[in-house]
Amino acid sequence: KIISLNFNNLKEELKNDEAIVYSVSFNYYKKSNDYAVFIIKRDFKAPKFIPLFEEKQLEFLLARNKSQQDSTRIDKQYQDKAISDLFFKPLEKELKDISTVYLSASGLGHQIDFAALPINNNQTLGEKFKLHILSSPAEIMDYKAKGLDNKNNLELLLYGGIDYDKTNSVAKAGTDIAENNETLKELQTRSGISEF
Repeated sequence: KIISLNFNNLKEELKNDEAIVYSVSFNYYKKSNDYAVFIIKRDFKAPKFIPLFEEKQLEFLLARNKSQQDSTRIDKQYQDKAISDLFFKPLEKELKDISTVYLSASGLGHQIDFAALPINNNQTLGEKFKLHILSSPAEIMDYKAKGLDNKNNLELLLYGGIDYDKTNSVAKAGTDIAENNETLKELQTRSGISEF
C-alpha cells in the first residue's frame, strides 16, 4: 500500500496551512552525506527539493559539547540556533503561511528533538508549528493526532532523574515502585542495568 502511494495522494491529505517536510540524506560523490528536504504542500504541482547542508556540519554541532556534563550539553544544544538554522533557515520562505508541519527525519536528524529547537530568542519550532514527527510521509494517509482525553480517568506514572549508577541506597518508595512495575523491570533486564 505504501509503495503504491504517489505525490497526489499525499498532498490531498493536507489542508492549505499544512506541509510535509521529508528529510533525506544521501552521498553525492563526497566523504560526507548531504542533507536535503522535499516539501509537499496542497497547492504544489510537484514536491519541492531544497538542499540543506553536509552531514559533517551537523556532526560538529552534535559533538562540540560532548565533553561537558550531559544536562549542560543538551541545554546548550537547544539554546543555540545553529542546528535550527541548518534545518529550517532554508525553509522559512516555504513555511511562511504554514501552521502544521509533518516532519520525516533522516540520518542524524533522528537524534534531534525538533520541537525544542529555537528559531529565535522567544520561540521554538514546536511553539511556531504544530509539529508531527512521522517515520515516513506515507504515514499521513492514516495519521490521526493523538491526545489525552481528560474525560477518561487517566492514571499516569512518571519517572525522571533516574540515576542508573546508584547503589542500594535508593529510597524505599523508589524501590517499591521498581519492584511493582513490570515495565520498569523489563527495561532493567533488557538494558542490563542491575540497579535503579
